[in-house]
Amino acid sequence: MKIRNIFMLSMAFFCLLLISETAIGQSIVKDVDITSEEAKVQFSDETPNSYFVEIAGPENYYLKQRVDYKNTLSLSNLNTKGEKFEDGVYTLQITPIITLTEEQRKLLTQLRAINDVEAMAKFRRDNDLPDVVDGYSINFSIKNGKFVSPDLTEGRLNMPSYSSAWEQDHPTLYASVNMQQMTYKPNRAMDHTNTVVDQVILDDLIVQGSICAGFDCVNGESFGFDTLRLKENNLRIKFQDTSTSASFPTRDWQITANDSSNGGANKFSIDDIDGGRTPFTIEAGAPSHSLYVDDAGRIGLGTSTPVVEMHVKDGDTPTLRLEQDGSSGFGPQTWDVASNETNFFIRDATNGSKLPFRIRPGAPQSSLDIKADGGLQFIRYGDGNETGTATKLLAVDVDGNVIEQPISAGGGDVSASDGSAATPSISFASDPDLGIYRIGTDILGFTAAGMERGRITATGNFGLGSNNPDRRVSIQAGLGAANNSHLSFKEGGGVTMGTIGLETTTTNDFLFAAIAGMRFYTQSSVGTSGTPTNEVMRILTSGNVGIGTTAPSHKLEVCGSIGTTSATVTTSITCSSDKRFKKNISPLQNSLEKVLNLQGVNYDWRIDEFPNKHFNEGQQLGFIAQEIEEVLPIVVQTDKEGYKSVDYSRLTPVLAEAIKEQQAIINAQQNQINSLQSELASLQELKAQVAALTQMVMKQTETGAKANTQVGDE
Repeated sequence: MKIRNIFMLSMAFFCLLLISETAIGQSIVKDVDITSEEAKVQFSDETPNSYFVEIAGPENYYLKQRVDYKNTLSLSNLNTKGEKFEDGVYTLQITPIITLTEEQRKLLTQLRAINDVEAMAKFRRDNDLPDVVDGYSINFSIKNGKFVSPDLTEGRLNMPSYSSAWEQDHPTLYASVNMQQMTYKPNRAMDHTNTVVDQVILDDLIVQGSICAGFDCVNGESFGFDTLRLKENNLRIKFQDTSTSASFPTRDWQITANDSSNGGANKFSIDDIDGGRTPFTIEAGAPSHSLYVDDAGRIGLGTSTPVVEMHVKDGDTPTLRLEQDGSSGFGPQTWDVASNETNFFIRDATNGSKLPFRIRPGAPQSSLDIKADGGLQFIRYGDGNETGTATKLLAVDVDGNVIEQPISAGGGDVSASDGSAATPSISFASDPDLGIYRIGTDILGFTAAGMERGRITATGNFGLGSNNPDRRVSIQAGLGAANNSHLSFKEGGGVTMGTIGLETTTTNDFLFAAIAGMRFYTQSSVGTSGTPTNEVMRILTSGNVGIGTTAPSHKLEVCGSIGTTSATVTTSITCSSDKRFKKNISPLQNSLEKVLNLQGVNYDWRIDEFPNKHFNEGQQLGFIAQEIEEVLPIVVQTDKEGYKSVDYSRLTPVLAEAIKEQQAIINAQQNQINSLQSELASLQELKAQVAALTQMVMKQTETGAKANTQVGDE
């Protein structure tokens, strides 16, 4: 691919560059490969962590996506629905994202909140953050559902022939041009260079007629009303400032008509050449009066007759969008300010397009009035104008206190007699014994059916059925009774969210507080206004219940003993074990070997060192968790503090299999013993037979000896 095309596509497909006083100065694109179906971009190492990719195109197509850094990124000719893009010109905008740490974001947000501009500028300098984050915008085309190749270049028109008629019209200029040896090369269209010797006119030049400049100007050009015409396939007017003094501006600018690459945009733009930016662009096909400035400096968007400083006109809900895209480290947030025939509204486009602020057409004059001191008031004027009688629907002072509020739509400010339970001072026309009245100094009463049902005291205590509530909420059986409330809520004693106590006398039976779950205390160390200290049970927000522990790691965890006073236990604790619940079932192996490696021990708990564990006194019997973990880690658990516990119930199947293995050994040994006993019996029988034979032989020997002796004697 040609170097020029690589440069253009590097910009077109995910080219990221921060141009600011602190900027990323090198291109992030190492190579680009374009086919009709895919544009593949290989990035260099000089990329930010992520960036926003926005694509806009025909039929109001728009896509915005955050892309994390990858070595290679591909742009397909298919949209997010898996369909080929519609034919036409698309605009691709790439915006680098500056990633801040949580600490940096918090500090910068604090500086923004107090609008400390100098501190924010210093923060950016200290952290090497850019002052401005620029996005790159480029155009590409889709034709017949495929990418238009950027390698194609336009050829030149035929060079004009110089006739005698042309010579007569412009004899001086013709002679000057004909003096040069012109060699035209159509393949030089991209760089606008040829071998023609330049003309230098060392004087002012006045042309009393029209001028056409460009390779495609022809003999007999019909100018019409054109005074200056630029005519070729790459049109640019460049303003190149050659100032050399440091005190003079040197910025170069350019007016560009249309992209020079194949498939580029039809547009008119003003380019900041030295800055590498395009601050102004008009695309072809933009509606008439897209931007209109009248003789009074008023700006019209969509109108040629602006009547105010900025006038936005559209046939359907004219809208102004304010978008913080997250490129500077702050979180992305988009707001729309818009209006139509139903309302004027502010839309939170980031969070479900909710409308937190709306004004309906025909709203009365000064419906919402913010006063000079920062106060706020809602006013209705009787005649719809500020000259009529004003009714303050609501007034709030600068500190947020409600200072005026009418009793009813046609009433004045709240100012009434004390009233009574039977005749409350603030009531309803259809229900006069239902309302609010003043019981005494700073005591407000609530009445229903002509009777007091509740009151608020000067200390902020609220009582239901209580004429002297001494808790934040106090519920009693009836007014005038002793302090035997059914339920009371009390703040204080260092418990942030307070405690709730069930009472039968002036002291609480038990208390609990909704702090990080539910905590239960006994009364033994709690006074009527003291802080509960002896917690006995806690329910965490996770649903874990702890008795004797403040940090249960199981659905039920008990630190201490569990017992029953019944002679017979009528209930049992079971665990799910149905085969239908299980899979990957396999028998245990080498259980006897594991059991033989376990060491049972006697021990005493360190009760003094761990009082919150509620250990039992006296000598105990069990195992050491660390030793079991080396043999059977599955039965040992470690809590978040690093302490280990043993699920003794899970040892049961291991012990059962160990017994079975041992029994198998015993059975084998018994069989061997039985076999040996059988062999021994056989040996004993054989021994008896041998002994009998021995006796017989001895008898025969003795008989023969006697016979021999007798013969010899004869």
